[in-house]
Amino acid sequence: MLRLRHEQANLRVALEWAVTAGPPEVALRFAADLENHWFVRGFLSEGRHWLDRALAMPAPKHWTRAKALRVAALIAELALSLFHDAGVRSGEMWTLCVLGLTRGLSGEPSSGYADLIACRDMGAASGEVALVRVWALSVLRWRDGDSEGATEAAKESLEVRKLVEDEQFGVGLSLESLAWIAGSECRDQRSAQLLGASQRMWRAMHTTLSSFRRLDDFHDETLSTVRVRLGDRAFDVAWRRGSELSTAEAVALALERAESTAPPAPADDSGLTRREREVAGLIAEGLSNREIAGRLVVAQRTAEGHVENILQAGFHLPGSGGRLAGRTIHVSYLTVRVSLRVQDQR
Repeated sequence: MLRLRHEQANLRVALEWAVTAGPPEVALRFAADLENHWFVRGFLSEGRHWLDRALAMPAPKHWTRAKALRVAALIAELALSLFHDAGVRSGEMWTLCVLGLTRGLSGEPSSGYADLIACRDMGAASGEVALVRVWALSVLRWRDGDSEGATEAAKESLEVRKLVEDEQFGVGLSLESLAWIAGSECRDQRSAQLLGASQRMWRAMHTTLSSFRRLDDFHDETLSTVRVRLGDRAFDVAWRRGSELSTAEAVALALERAESTAPPAPADDSGLTRREREVAGLIAEGLSNREIAGRLVVAQRTAEGHVENILQAGFHLPGSGGRLAGRTIHVSYLTVRVSLRVQDQR
């Protein structure tokens, strides 16, 4: 350990060679085998720097990649603990966001929900804007096959943008995720336009998604799939149309403000959308707005909006003072009795 400290300059030269000219498995093993050096000497930032660069290399089917991921995760866990102990909420929130997204993308998407929910709740409690955190939820929900929930989260992140003047990076991420979602739903014209709009933003910021290898893969996969389905000519026209939009116009497209303002068509005769029926079922279980938000992995204000829509659909009692008291409603094939105070402050 002492020798490594004295040879720090040479160590950096060797690591630089490994991540630029060496085979990926050599770079991965080199960075990961220095685990004790990073932790014991407190070189957490430097350790994460070299691990990130090694992990960004073409992924080999080799055990060294798994080891590097484990060490990187340990550094993030330690950073989370240090931020918490120091009372640095912004650092703690950002680390939770990174951990949640990493866990959800490297394993089951739902494995990242807990960290992202904790991050979102911390932001809500402190009044901090959580645009990227909500966006991360949209990506995991999309990977989990929940297109509706993913769309809801991505659009919510764009609404949060209103609180941050001239915010661009988070908007670009939200446009990307909505393009991926549209592609998986075969809404190819919309997907191509959103891809064009996001590309304009990346160019304006002089950046790309290439630093985020998994996200860059999603972009490339969606672009290729949509191009094949539309054909080169139709794709290029739609992509160019999106690339010519201003940021405000791109956000309007993403939020689908130009389309009909009529509510989504219900899937049955209850008068509620699938998400609203899901919320109604949770109401019937006695969950509060906050508990519903946690169960569905959405912001509390989003859950409250669904409850308001249920009320507006006619599920209330005249003179009940804002309560749903003992009214029977149909949720798919299940009949439930609802009793909930709408203005839930819990």
